[in-house]
Amino acid sequence: MSKMKRIKNLSAAKEETPEVDEITMMEARLGLLSQQEQHKIESNMELIKLLREFQKVIKESTRTVEKTIEETKDFPIKAVKLLEKDVKHCIAICNLVNKQAGKAHEEACEVYNYMQNEARKNTYINLGAMFLFSMTGVLLGVVIILYTLGVL
Repeated sequence: MSKMKRIKNLSAAKEETPEVDEITMMEARLGLLSQQEQHKIESNMELIKLLREFQKVIKESTRTVEKTIEETKDFPIKAVKLLEKDVKHCIAICNLVNKQAGKAHEEACEVYNYMQNEARKNTYINLGAMFLFSMTGVLLGVVIILYTLGVL
């Protein structure tokens, strides 16, 4: 901006004083242009430096990724083998649990059948006892009736 003011000032000075000639004006303009070009060149150089650094980072990242891929290419196979072992172990546990459940079911059936048989026995015993008590009551009633009638 200061260069632009200087050029304007030079233009104004040229109009005021005829000593400022066309060559001086050209020099001023070239100085301003060369300064702008120098700034552009510096900016481009900074961009080139940043691009080179970025390129180095990309190369390092690529090497790291390639190294990681190389180191971990066997991991899926190892993981599958470990999972196969775990699955086989789980299947074995499930089979054991299934056997235990089968045994528990058989034992529960045995207990149920035993309790059912005991309940039947108790029912028969209770029915028999009720029958005896009722018959005893009937006989006692007959005896009382016969006694009141004077037959006994």
